[in-house]
Amino acid sequence: MVFDGDKTKLQQGIFLIEVLIAAVVVGAGLMSLASFQVGLMASSRETKARTEAIIIAEAKQEALRNNMSKADYDAIESSIVNDLIRGSHTVFSRTWVVSDAINPNRKNINVKVTWGNGDVDETVNLVSELAWEDPGKALYYATGSGGLSGKIQGANNNSSNVDTTQFTLSQITGETDLNDGSHLIKYDDKKGHLYLLDSTGKALVKFKGGISHTIKGQIYKGIIDEGKTPAVSLLPLVDYSVLASDLAYCVFPLTTGKSDYICYFGGDCSNGGDNCSTTTSIPTLFSAVSGGWYGKIGLVETSATGSGSFHNKKVCFAEDIASDTVLESATARLYSAQRLNINDVVVGLEGINQSFSCQDFLVVTATENANDCHYFRDFSGLSLPSSSVQRLLKPNDKNVSLGDMPKCPPKVS
Repeated sequence: MVFDGDKTKLQQGIFLIEVLIAAVVVGAGLMSLASFQVGLMASSRETKARTEAIIIAEAKQEALRNNMSKADYDAIESSIVNDLIRGSHTVFSRTWVVSDAINPNRKNINVKVTWGNGDVDETVNLVSELAWEDPGKALYYATGSGGLSGKIQGANNNSSNVDTTQFTLSQITGETDLNDGSHLIKYDDKKGHLYLLDSTGKALVKFKGGISHTIKGQIYKGIIDEGKTPAVSLLPLVDYSVLASDLAYCVFPLTTGKSDYICYFGGDCSNGGDNCSTTTSIPTLFSAVSGGWYGKIGLVETSATGSGSFHNKKVCFAEDIASDTVLESATARLYSAQRLNINDVVVGLEGINQSFSCQDFLVVTATENANDCHYFRDFSGLSLPSSSVQRLLKPNDKNVSLGDMPKCPPKVS
């Protein structure tokens, strides 16, 4: 016989067991949910880190690809020490291996970026091939000498392409004489594309980002009258051609008896800006351009010997003039927009999307290991930017089209 009091105790015991079971089930569910959330966050961090690593590797590939002379191309070597690059959530280590290949002649480039423990899941390898061709002809691999066919991958971000269409000037509308000494014509097809035409109407390049920009300057030879206080002067220099490393078009010289140049390249109007149309009927037309062109504008030898040779010559930039010591030699200036993360670390390159004036070049005679560029430190008639012209973009900055830099300093007569 069971009394009522005993039933109550029995029922209370059963209820307690149910509560314990429910607590275990709920606890297990919460632990599973927490584990899932932790795994999801870890996966998200891994995805972000891998994306950053790819961008860092691609940036190095582009830097190795931009060469203005055969000597620069031949000098590409494997890394000696690791590059340490701080990303959004971790520190990346970047190395690269360069090896020569034949049949056809080319360089194999393997860029490796690691983070964390550097295991298989924390490593990115990008492999590419690079062939040399004169920058003035660098639109395609040379099938005769290099043995390769197909377009060279460049840094113009799809902002322009080769187009040799022959237009009949009397049958098109929307063309404008540039009136800048180049004798070239700009033609707007009213579909978001601009063509750069010669005086006969033949297309030289097609700009696909809705706008074209220019880089303008002078080429000078620096004359140094040796002495305790050397006197310096400038002369126009036409011994070298001015060329772009990718799909830009340069005219040099513009004026007879001078050494002025102008280069045209494609920009990007997808974010608006100076001289961009606000009435285009195809608003998504420029979405693949990413700021337009970036690359190098520089001097290229016109001959292997004589006055056109860079032997015993030094091309001066702003950092050369500011220094009393010999710096690494360069013959070209790199233009790019650098995308920064929230820590102000460069995570990618974009098109410069801006016009530039006062982009002078100065060539001096190299005296043994001396840096003769610094003699022109106080020369007011020069405008020598650095060998790298950078436009910095914060994480949320739009790469809008911009006009010329401020007014140039007075030119030397």
